[in-house]
Amino acid sequence: MKMTIVDRPKAVQFIGLRHEGPHSESGPVFHRLAELLTEMDLWGSTGMWAGLRAHRSSGTSLSFAACAYPDTKPLPAGFERVVLPAGRYARLVHKGPLGGLPEAWSWCESVGLPALGASWTRGLAAELFLDDPDETPPEDCRTEILIPID
Repeated sequence: MKMTIVDRPKAVQFIGLRHEGPHSESGPVFHRLAELLTEMDLWGSTGMWAGLRAHRSSGTSLSFAACAYPDTKPLPAGFERVVLPAGRYARLVHKGPLGGLPEAWSWCESVGLPALGASWTRGLAAELFLDDPDETPPEDCRTEILIPID
């Protein structure tokens, strides 16, 4: 695994559903997100899917199942707007089944960030799902992990 530092020049706007509890238990929230997008006929307005999570030291286990959505459109009922700000991030691209993400996160926090001389000190981190797991074999799925750093 190799972690790098990237500067993301643009914020990404999402709509999401809040999940309070371990991020590893957020699967049903993603299923609910898909159901609501279907019920509200919003699929044509959405983009990349993401899991966004708050820093653990914040005292909460807060995360969002989210999808990119233009900030120029009204907020659909039942959703929250969530923004992944522009800025510096530690980045790892995980390739493989989504079930391998907890191990990738553990590596990022215990090995990757210290090797960069960085730490997660603020804001939301993200899992950006680069491939559709319904159309891509699990071993080929790519997930970009972004952790905000100063």
